[in-house]
Amino acid sequence: MTVDLVIKNGKIITTYGCWRAGLAIDEGKIVAIAKEPHLPAADNVIDADELFILPGLIDAHCHMRDPGFNHKEDWATGTKAAALGGVTMVMAQPNTNPVPNTLERFNFVCDIAKKKAYVDWNQMASPLVPHTHNMEEEIRKIAEAGTINFKIFQKVAPYPYNTEASTGDTARIYAAFKAVAKVGLACSVHPHNNEIANYLEHEWKEREAKKYPPKGFETASAFLRYIYTWWRPDVMVSAAYMLKYLAHAAGLRWYALHCGQCIDYINLVRIAKAEGMNVIADTLFPYCFIAPLKKWPWIADEDIIIRVAEANWKALLDGTLDFVVTDHTPHTKEEMEVVFEDPVQRPYGHPGRLDHWGPLMLNEVNRGKITLQQLVRIASENPAKCFNIYPRKGTIQIGSDADLTIVDMKRKAKITEKDFPAGKNELPLYSKCGWTPYEGMEVQGIPIYTIVRGAIVMRETEILGKPGYGEMIKPKLPMPGYSRTNPVKWGLIF
Repeated sequence: MTVDLVIKNGKIITTYGCWRAGLAIDEGKIVAIAKEPHLPAADNVIDADELFILPGLIDAHCHMRDPGFNHKEDWATGTKAAALGGVTMVMAQPNTNPVPNTLERFNFVCDIAKKKAYVDWNQMASPLVPHTHNMEEEIRKIAEAGTINFKIFQKVAPYPYNTEASTGDTARIYAAFKAVAKVGLACSVHPHNNEIANYLEHEWKEREAKKYPPKGFETASAFLRYIYTWWRPDVMVSAAYMLKYLAHAAGLRWYALHCGQCIDYINLVRIAKAEGMNVIADTLFPYCFIAPLKKWPWIADEDIIIRVAEANWKALLDGTLDFVVTDHTPHTKEEMEVVFEDPVQRPYGHPGRLDHWGPLMLNEVNRGKITLQQLVRIASENPAKCFNIYPRKGTIQIGSDADLTIVDMKRKAKITEKDFPAGKNELPLYSKCGWTPYEGMEVQGIPIYTIVRGAIVMRETEILGKPGYGEMIKPKLPMPGYSRTNPVKWGLIF
């Protein structure tokens, strides 16, 4: 028997152990796990001596910006960035143009991904169906077409929060929750209290008017840090409490989003899980890192940075937060500099997260914050389980897709904004917008191979894959969700 690919002499890491062995891969699947000489012959052999073999990393929350905003990123550049970072599957957010909130629009966005993607993928849909369509019927059609999750942006503001995927209408959100619950999928919401946010921003402008625009800020990031001194956690947490209640009332599996930004939000999820509510929750990886957190404009206080990072690690390791994501949010430098003219028009987020997610997380393993087994749990296995694509994805088992991230835990490199090929011991940038706030950081622990369904998509920072190779991965329905047969009954208590 000859197989397509054999990986020998590696150290295989899963959540249930670590052992030295090899893998045989044929027709995209793992067909054998064994030590030499028990591995079959192969057309292609990788000697992984001194390397670690992980299940492919899964990013359950990123922005491809395609279609509609692909001057920032598109499915090709975004999935190349993913491959560089050791990511074998991405789940894209729906704030595109058009928004995938009908079956026709959903299929249109997916057709673009099918032609461009280098790694496997899924497109999240918006349940905010146009008023010209029947909400329940359209959500059912989109679910049957294969979306992995529905997403609402509760924040209403300049892009990326000014599309049809955004609403502050609580009644509409509740109706969407009930419709999504019927098809057996989860729904995530970017929580935001628009009224409190507007009040706090107005209060800040009144206080700072005489000093605005301030001098001495050389970068948009530093300027954003200044104008975000008005922001408080209650903007997000007050909304999250309401969403928790509405999700419970609707019988929905609630996907709590961006939890790691606020310690109070993490505690709310902890309470929800203790109550037995079916909730899954993520955090963004920058919230976990003290050094990168200093680059986040809305967290300026050193003590807060440390407490936020520690709270995130604790919640990830004790199971309060299920998985970690990138929330890769590319904007051009020119768009970031708009804040110098008008802070209200500021964009949110930054790029470079997909390109260097793997190295940044592996660096934390080397720093002793987590183990490789724990990394596999929060970045591979748990997202696959939460979205019901396990054990096809997220594990190393016979019969599973051969999605693998092979890493060198000893290698060091510096993050750069250079195109491929960068210099020796430098990591290039594939993201289309061409910059990253992590530029110049040195990390230890580098993905050497990214393998998707048996094909080598990235080797030694070079993309070897082909556009369109990435496959849409559909979840099994219904997802592990509410089996509650007694929805909340409304009534008066006297």
